[in-house]
Amino acid sequence: MPKQLSNEQRREILKLRALDYTKEEIADAVGVSRNTVSRHLTDMRKEIESRDPDNQRMALAEILFEPEELLPFVLEQSGMAFSDLSDEFLKKFMSPDSNED
Repeated sequence: MPKQLSNEQRREILKLRALDYTKEEIADAVGVSRNTVSRHLTDMRKEIESRDPDNQRMALAEILFEPEELLPFVLEQSGMAFSDLSDEFLKKFMSPDSNED
C-alpha cells in the first residue's frame, strides 16, 4: 500500500521541486523514498492538470498553502488588500437586497 503523506509533506515536496531539488534530495528532506516523491509529484501534477486552465494556478496554490494562508496569497496576487475585500464584502452583505439571491 502506498505511503500516505500529510498535507505538510505534500507542500514541502512541491516547494522543494520548485526550487530545483532532485527527487532524491526531496526524499531525504521529507523522510520518504524517492519513489514516494515521484508518485506524489505525478499525482499532484494530474490533480492540477485536471482543472481547466483558468483554475490551474488556484489548484497549485491550494496544494502549496494552508487554508488560512490561501486568502492572503490570492489577495496579494490580485493586488487587493484584505481590508479592501472585507469592506467590499461587508457592504454587499449588509445591503438590503443581498439576501434576495
